[in-house]
Amino acid sequence: MESFISIKELYESLSKLNMSVYNPFNYILPSKINFYDDIYDTNIDTFRSLKQNTREQSLQKLMKVNFLKRLESSIDSFRITL
Repeated sequence: MESFISIKELYESLSKLNMSVYNPFNYILPSKINFYDDIYDTNIDTFRSLKQNTREQSLQKLMKVNFLKRLESSIDSFRITL
């Protein structure tokens, strides 16, 4: 009888993925970071500021959840998405 990995193990494996396509801000040359940081900085209110890097990290987390949802749909959907 084959055994399946747990959801926790699967999530930990997904967490090891780079997902660089969802985080391009990490690949900007250090000399250009301030330029792009000024462009993509969004002041939501006076108490907090949402930076591009934070948005991209949030997107990566959402994509991990999306992968799990695809797996719930079907293993083939999960494979294609990865």
